[in-house]
Order: sequence, then C-alpha cells, then structure tokens
Amino acid sequence: MAHCMTLTTHAVVGAAVASFFPEQPYLAFAAGFMSHLAIDALPHYDYGEFLHSFEKDPHHRLQTDMRFGKHFLHDLRLIGADALLGFLLAFVVARILGISYEYALIGAGAGVYPDLIQFVYYKLRKTWLEVGLAPLQRFHVWIQDGVERPEWGWRKGFGLQALLAVGILIAVLLVR
Repeated sequence: MAHCMTLTTHAVVGAAVASFFPEQPYLAFAAGFMSHLAIDALPHYDYGEFLHSFEKDPHHRLQTDMRFGKHFLHDLRLIGADALLGFLLAFVVARILGISYEYALIGAGAGVYPDLIQFVYYKLRKTWLEVGLAPLQRFHVWIQDGVERPEWGWRKGFGLQALLAVGILIAVLLVR
C-alpha cells in the first residue's frame, strides 16, 4: 500500500503554511510544496483498499502505476473529490487565518502538487520527462515508504490526518 496522505490533508496544511508568506507567492508555493514532503514522512493512511486501479510494484516502487481500465475513472473521481474537498477547505483556512483566498489556493495547490507530479510520472515514464521527474519521485517514494510504519485501518488513519490538519492550523494561528 502506498503511504501518501490524502489530498485534502495536503491542501489544508499547504494553505496554512502559505499564510506565513503574504505577498510572496513563490515562497508561499515553496512552503506548500515542502509541507507535502514533511507530512508525508509521518505515519498515516491513504486510499488503500479504495483504489482499484492502483498497482504497486513492491520491488521497484518507481514502477507503481494507476492502470487504465474499468476502475480507473472511479479512482480518478475519488481522488478528484478528495482534491476538491481540500481546495474548498483552503477557503475556510483563508478565512480563519485572515489571508487572501489567492494565497490559500497557492499553498493548497503546492501542497497537492507533488502527488500530481507523481501521477504524471506514472503515466509518462519512458519519455524525456523521466529525466527530470525520476529524482524527485525517488525522493518522494523514500519519504513516503522509507521507514516501516504501522498499517492502520482507514478510520484511524483518516481521523489522525484530520487531527494533524487541525493541529497544524491551530499551531499556525498561535505562531502568527
């Protein structure tokens, strides 16, 4: 099973950390992007048994893919709904933190961007893009799966991700 956070968690955390860089869109983007990698290093749970087109190669993680087939569109809708929820919650984060919606969306977008790049890598391997994307994917996979983590059920995993997102939001409120 892949150990990646849900996109909702990444978007909320990305929006929150982007708030540290008002009027600095590049730094807001960098903060959101780096937050993705930082929280991927934490024990968590992802879609697991909910994705049916996902095929993990346990021996060669860079060969993992979401295969086109009868389950692909279902899985894409599930992931899309997760991303949409994250972007909608970025508006709530903006309101709570008193930042512009634009900066919240920059942070949220950057927070989900590494997983988007990963999907593009899955689909465009063996092309000129692999040269630039493979090192990032090796690092991303290492962050996600580099250490042994407990296998949690989806209820506990998603619940802990919600607590993580709320905890980071509260910490950002206290620090700002």
